[in-house]
Amino acid sequence: MTVFHRDGERVIATHYCAQGNQPRLALGGNGGDGFAFDYATGLKDGASHLHRLVLAPLANGGLQREETYRAASGDESGRLSLRRLAAAQ
Repeated sequence: MTVFHRDGERVIATHYCAQGNQPRLALGGNGGDGFAFDYATGLKDGASHLHRLVLAPLANGGLQREETYRAASGDESGRLSLRRLAAAQ
């Protein structure tokens, strides 16, 4: 689960991971687009953790979520495209 919230002038994403760590990512961190790793609680050395998160609108009204996890073995990225379904009647 990822919770988005303000922290002073910044927008932060805190990711509550099933792996037991809680990385915090800052919007525009490291001069890039999306959210970039700021720090984490509960993170063991070399353990996998959410390191980058980008949310982008799609032309069809959906949303694309791109996330990068970092571990001692390297980075692994994935994309998830979300679309709105018509309301059930």
